[in-house]
Amino acid sequence: MGISLLTPVRNGLFRIHLLGAVGVILYLVMAFLNAAGQGFTANRDLYARATFEPADAVEYLVETWKQTPVGVQGRVLTLWGLAENPEATALSEQDPGIIMARLWQEEGIQIRVATPHQEDARRLLGDAVSIFNNPLQAAQGAHAVALITERLMYSAVAMTDLAAALQGRMVLDGREFLNSLAADAAGLFYLSFAKPAGPPWLDGDFQTYVEHLQEKLPADARLLLLPVSRLATTSGRARWFLHLNYQLAPRHLYLWRPDLASGTSGQYRDWVLSYNKKKPWKRLQRWGPNLRDFSGMPGIGPARLLHEAERNFVQNKSITHILFFSHNSDFRATDWECIPVEDLR
Repeated sequence: MGISLLTPVRNGLFRIHLLGAVGVILYLVMAFLNAAGQGFTANRDLYARATFEPADAVEYLVETWKQTPVGVQGRVLTLWGLAENPEATALSEQDPGIIMARLWQEEGIQIRVATPHQEDARRLLGDAVSIFNNPLQAAQGAHAVALITERLMYSAVAMTDLAAALQGRMVLDGREFLNSLAADAAGLFYLSFAKPAGPPWLDGDFQTYVEHLQEKLPADARLLLLPVSRLATTSGRARWFLHLNYQLAPRHLYLWRPDLASGTSGQYRDWVLSYNKKKPWKRLQRWGPNLRDFSGMPGIGPARLLHEAERNFVQNKSITHILFFSHNSDFRATDWECIPVEDLR
């Protein structure tokens, strides 16, 4: 009797598991067919837009300015856009630009805004904020520009015109929407505070720099990758050397403790912490070539002299180039410098 009652239950459970397995298989088949239909082509447009945390971005800029002789008080900051949605027809209290403008004002920063929603901006931010329709006019005399919303009116501004209008040279991009290489070429210090959704190897600046190195370096080049200062993050996205190693083959790339750097996330974290504890850059003079390898930003290139162990490694491994880098999760042309070994001697 017990067996006869359990048998239908077991059969029912079997059918449920079978349907679940078939559902998973069908999902995988559809995913495969979808990928095949796209030709398995990597495309940044397949990924979600870049996002950011307003409070984190505010803190980042405030802490950056606190470390300068001028400090924070009296700085002028221009916001390009206020809305979360680039297609928005109105603003609300919850829009990131409104939140950030208020937080920056509390730090003593003077806010200027370029937005098509001028009436809403005035209602929400008050008369202490200068509001413009023209992005370039809003940037005139400012110490920095921060892009909050992706609208063509902002990306249409020529970076050379922006550089001429600004008193400072910092451009903060919360959406990875502006032309960072054009900003760099114009002498602007481009910083992204966005959280990109796409994989790092599809980063446009990374791909452009890879093409530059492929043209610059012979196939038998041997590169030593050297951080110029403290490793800034344990984010796996900062492992640009892995993608460089793949993209630059058959050229040989060397890195301190690659077994940790290219290992699991835990090993990578240990690599970051170990390198920072080792401090091989300590008491070494920073060094800058007359002409940058790729970036248009003179005077802040990531390069330094080598210590004895590094010089010995260069000689023993017949290194031809040093690829200096500043360690960041955002790939920036400013952070990389490829120098022939003979130029360091």
